[in-house]
Amino acid sequence: MTPASPEPSSPRIGVVAGIDRERRSGEDRSEGFLIACGGRIVRGACLTAEEASTMDVGPTLLYLMGEQVPQDIDGKVLLPIVDESFRAANPVTYTP
Repeated sequence: MTPASPEPSSPRIGVVAGIDRERRSGEDRSEGFLIACGGRIVRGACLTAEEASTMDVGPTLLYLMGEQVPQDIDGKVLLPIVDESFRAANPVTYTP
């Protein structure tokens, strides 16, 4: 009998475990969720899967950090979750 391999673990979050190890693939998936909070985020904002994708996280974080968004990046800035006054003062800019 082969012993079961140990569960992956992280010193910061502990053991990464689940009841169905075979379903964990490590493959990229477009489904996911994002929880955001802070002064620049609209309280209670909620987007559907049709309105947002995991591909939108990168461009949104770049925008919120005041960086230019690469023109060829996959995804878009999730402007509906960003405070209107911040959006007005900080239009999205793209790299040339």
